[in-house]
Amino acid sequence: MSHTKVHDTLTKPDLPTKGAAEMITEVLAETIRGADVEAEVARLLRLWENAALGDQSWGSAPASPENHTVTAPPPPQELPPAKKKDKGKQPPDQRDTSQPKRKKSRTMSPKGGPTEPEKKPPAVTGHEKSEVEGATLVIGNLGPARLEVFVEGALVGTTATGEHGLFPVEAGKRAVQVGSGGRRSAARRIVFKRGGSVRVAFDMGVGSDAGPEPVEQVAFTGGRERKAILMGSMAGAPLLLTGMVVIPNSTEPVGEQLAGVVAVVLFFAAIGGLMGAFSPDRLNLSGRELEFGAGSHLQSIHWSELAQVSLVGEGSDTRLVVWPRKDHELRLKPPPLKDFQGGKVVCKAADISADDFQRLYAALRWFAQERWVEQLTRT
Repeated sequence: MSHTKVHDTLTKPDLPTKGAAEMITEVLAETIRGADVEAEVARLLRLWENAALGDQSWGSAPASPENHTVTAPPPPQELPPAKKKDKGKQPPDQRDTSQPKRKKSRTMSPKGGPTEPEKKPPAVTGHEKSEVEGATLVIGNLGPARLEVFVEGALVGTTATGEHGLFPVEAGKRAVQVGSGGRRSAARRIVFKRGGSVRVAFDMGVGSDAGPEPVEQVAFTGGRERKAILMGSMAGAPLLLTGMVVIPNSTEPVGEQLAGVVAVVLFFAAIGGLMGAFSPDRLNLSGRELEFGAGSHLQSIHWSELAQVSLVGEGSDTRLVVWPRKDHELRLKPPPLKDFQGGKVVCKAADISADDFQRLYAALRWFAQERWVEQLTRT
């Protein structure tokens, strides 16, 4: 049941649907220690049926015929004759007002029968019926190919890559399975409650024969080691070439010359490794938090601390930016994150492998949920 449905049921003066009243009563009764849930639900449903039938005898006593007295109305006043142009109708200010207007009464008549016809409970149709009788399955596709969704072995629809689809299912225990490229995941038995929803994300497994698998966490790893090797090679290559030219023309022993060149190359390689370690090269996303950092030095930010999450920029320069809640300040370890329009830059797409950009986009949409904000500059 949606939050709006619960709010309307508890606050609006209109009679709610029977299914909504039943579900809310069941959930509240389960929180009371020692309460008989079935008895409480049955009691509430009796009250609901009385309200639907217009029976208010529990709120006010019916009129008693013994104590009921009738006062005779005053004699009618003489009115002037109507003019012909009024076609026998009296002017509004001269109409007979001696007889008091009668209001419809909802109390019981002296014979015990209601003065109005009985009202039937409102029928549950359309969207309300699906909320009461069914549930929703939400499938997130983090993989590179379209997913086929099966419930109890029957195909119920597909989910495009990077998207998530909603599928209505009957309440109860159901077997859920997805497939892609002729390979299916293992079937999972999931319990669906009436009016509730279940979210499951799938990604492609590792290996050529692997199929889609359910995931609760997605990891993106950049190239810190590749950065170190690349920067060290770039720094040491000129020195190595210089050594190859100088060594043959030098008078010093060859072993000492090679040892000096190797030491210089290793020194610059270490500097390159340190420079590569300063930029985040790892990002883990889960339903609880996002983790980022270099190597084993990871920092975490809970989704509950954030008001907004976005990917800003274009191509490999795209940045992952988070905005904390107004009443919360992020406490992070050094080095500090760069500021961006009131937010913090967690990392660049290039730092965590730009090749997985579509997968990063899909994972952020799935795990950040309502905190995710689409940026039109994304490519």
